[in-house]
Amino acid sequence: MFREMGFSELMRRYIERRYYRRPIVAGLFVGAMSGILLAYYLISAIHPGIAGVLAIAFLSVVFGVVAGAVSAFLFFYAQLYRMSRIVREVCPACGGSLPKDASFCPFCGTDLR
Repeated sequence: MFREMGFSELMRRYIERRYYRRPIVAGLFVGAMSGILLAYYLISAIHPGIAGVLAIAFLSVVFGVVAGAVSAFLFFYAQLYRMSRIVREVCPACGGSLPKDASFCPFCGTDLR
């Protein structure tokens, strides 16, 4: 018998395995690159003075933070969705989690052959 993982077990596994690092790193990378590319494009296209460069730098940082947060959010939910699709085998008698190739339940001793 198979059952899907519940949300609390899904979040516990997500935190135990430190999967939260991946969306953070991806968000930082996307945010930094999008901010740098936006600043480069605007400065090369407009040729502003000192005040304009400062304004473009501020806009690029804000854009980078927003882009990073959105990409981290999307990456996080994509990971949760993939993890939620994992099913695991359970004992038909007691509902305990079974190892992959179990011939008996380690909790209640039910023969699974």
